[in-house]
Amino acid sequence: NNYPNVKVIIMCGIAGGMPDPTDAKKHVRLGDIVVSKSVIQSDYGKSEESGFKIKSIETKCGKGLKNAMDAVTTDEFAHVYKWHGLLDSYANGMFAKPDEASDILYDENHNIISHPKDSSRDKYPKVHFGCIASANNVVKNFQKREELRKYDAMAFEMEGSGIADASWSNNIGFILIRGVCDYGDFDKKDEWQNYAAMAAAAYMYNLIEYMPAFVLK
Repeated sequence: NNYPNVKVIIMCGIAGGMPDPTDAKKHVRLGDIVVSKSVIQSDYGKSEESGFKIKSIETKCGKGLKNAMDAVTTDEFAHVYKWHGLLDSYANGMFAKPDEASDILYDENHNIISHPKDSSRDKYPKVHFGCIASANNVVKNFQKREELRKYDAMAFEMEGSGIADASWSNNIGFILIRGVCDYGDFDKKDEWQNYAAMAAAAYMYNLIEYMPAFVLK
């Protein structure tokens, strides 16, 4: 209301990730980046005999931002990854990447399960585009996390839905860029938070370079 010339809102930070050990292409790992194509409010709904049913309507990021995201992806098809250089420059010290041995995935019985083999992975985070679930409570429960799978959520966090609703109602483009720092289960901890935040920031910087052409014109 106070800044009527705002054209786009970006929320950049950390989130829990939705791993899928049955599908390497969809498998989200610690340090990966999830970029929102849509956002749902995962604690808005009703309790039914079959369980909790989300009633939130997906809000989408807007055409201009989608075009900017597509431009970054087009660069990557040509093996141009500008944000990789940023990550190389700044992911050190307190923002250094943790040992990958600490990226441990558990099943519902707290048994360690293997990450799927993915030939497309290298030393850099993988970028996923999809739905991000947002709520007013922290997810630290395997079953709660798995409930979000039926909504095709790839990450879950706590700030995005309010911004998404306000942006959408005011016809302002918005996007969430989240670095994955945990799996929202009993083993949730802070070890990957700094690196995940830096990875998300590096991708955001790259995206902003394309915004004058697609969003701010």
